Amino acid sequence: DDLRLDLASTQGEAGEGRLEITRSDPAWGIAYAMSFKKNTYTSAGSLEYRPTPAGTEVVWHMTGDNGNNIMARYFAGLMPSFIGPRLETGLGLLKAAVEEAATAEP
Repeated sequence: DDLRLDLASTQGEAGEGRLEITRSDPAWGIAYAMSFKKNTYTSAGSLEYRPTPAGTEVVWHMTGDNGNNIMARYFAGLMPSFIGPRLETGLGLLKAAVEEAATAEP
């Protein structure tokens, strides 16, 4: 089953959006579809898990087609600064929870 989250901004003109998990695989990661302003702006992305000697690296991918819309292209360039800090915070919380659970196991 897909997981979908509808979002509404509480901070002025940020607008509404949707985040839908389209794939979830513990060995691979997750894939998602995002849309803003009633599907005016859409993108697809993933958080891919890569094993490393130190643990697991999480790699963020994000793609979309903005055509010739200059404003859409401008805002696409800003997306990492909009979404990146939220992903970093979430991943940090996830890391802390996993590490806490690992130390609690007998």
